[in-house]
Amino acid sequence: MISRKAGKPILLHLALAGILLAVMLTGARPSHAQGKSQTPPKPTPPTVQQLTPEQRDYYREQARYYRLQADQIGKPKPVGGYIKDYAALVAALVAALVALWTLRRNNQTTMRVQRDTQFYEALRRFGDESPAVRSSAAGLLAQMAKAFETYRNTVIDQLVAGLQLEDNSVVISSIGEALTEMVCVDPQYTRGRICHANRMLGCAFARALADFFAARGIQR
Repeated sequence: MISRKAGKPILLHLALAGILLAVMLTGARPSHAQGKSQTPPKPTPPTVQQLTPEQRDYYREQARYYRLQADQIGKPKPVGGYIKDYAALVAALVAALVALWTLRRNNQTTMRVQRDTQFYEALRRFGDESPAVRSSAAGLLAQMAKAFETYRNTVIDQLVAGLQLEDNSVVISSIGEALTEMVCVDPQYTRGRICHANRMLGCAFARALADFFAARGIQR
């Protein structure tokens, strides 16, 4: 069994060893923290001083633009802005209407020119030397007069004139059928022209008959 005098040096030794261990532990913590602080810092974005003049102007204008946009949010629009918007809308609508009207007029003009061309071609064929061409032209003129009122009087006049001048029986029959169709379309004008032609033919026949009797020496 250890005596009290021999145990004192052992206790003293243990106490010194504990103090030394505590000092070592407390000294190790700052060194560990210092090791953490020595890690390289993260790269930071360039500051205003590091930007070029062009970049600074660009970012400044961009910030001003977004600031103006943010100021416009929730702010009532002035009356002039509404007038400008509606004026642009009305101008676009008027331009569209004018374009549609122009397209319609151009289409009508093109169709009218085509019809006129066909009509004049039919009139030219009605005076052709070939009886077959004249016969077909009489029917074509009658169809155009039935479809378009603007050609009606001209067609009736030409058919009546052709009937007085024609000597081919087939063409005369075609002209008679065409005039019959015109009587159904415009009876008043057609009958008037036929009656006028009949009176003219009667007068011409009377003059021819008088000339014949005069040439034969026949007196009344």
